[in-house]
Amino acid sequence: MAADPEFHPVYKALTRRPELWGVDQRYIGLGPGLGVVIFLASRFSLVGLAIGLVAVIVVYVLGRWMYRHEPQIVPMLYRACQLAPRYDPLKHEPVYVERVKTW
Repeated sequence: MAADPEFHPVYKALTRRPELWGVDQRYIGLGPGLGVVIFLASRFSLVGLAIGLVAVIVVYVLGRWMYRHEPQIVPMLYRACQLAPRYDPLKHEPVYVERVKTW
């Protein structure tokens, strides 16, 4: 008789994507950071504050839309940024092939 299979519990927190308010956590960190940069760049004006808040809302809405359509877009972008230094087509030297007649 075959041995009974062993079952190990997998907790939901380990398999769940890290999200907050329906958006990936990285977008939640990006939005307020961008808003603060805009506010500080405008020298603490009320217009800068308004534009910073609009930037936070825009990043949240775009992040939510992107996360609903393609949840793996953020990991793909991070991996693409990590692979960029490995291959640079501008630094690639072309290979010249000389054709030789054999007859």
